[in-house]
Amino acid sequence: MPVLALGNHAVESVLDHLGPLVRRAERQHFSRDGTSSVAMHNQLIELLARGDADQASIVAFDI
Repeated sequence: MPVLALGNHAVESVLDHLGPLVRRAERQHFSRDGTSSVAMHNQLIELLARGDADQASIVAFDI
């Protein structure tokens, strides 16, 4: 575990405390319909190909 290798007990404590919240957020995020995720990634690719970094960053945030 990289966190253990750091030897930073404060970081380890915070991550232990927030772990359940992170796992719930991951479950919620990844339980969404895969079709919408594919569509959002396709949109992101199109925006990046056009050079629209501002709009791409908005879509990337939502992914």
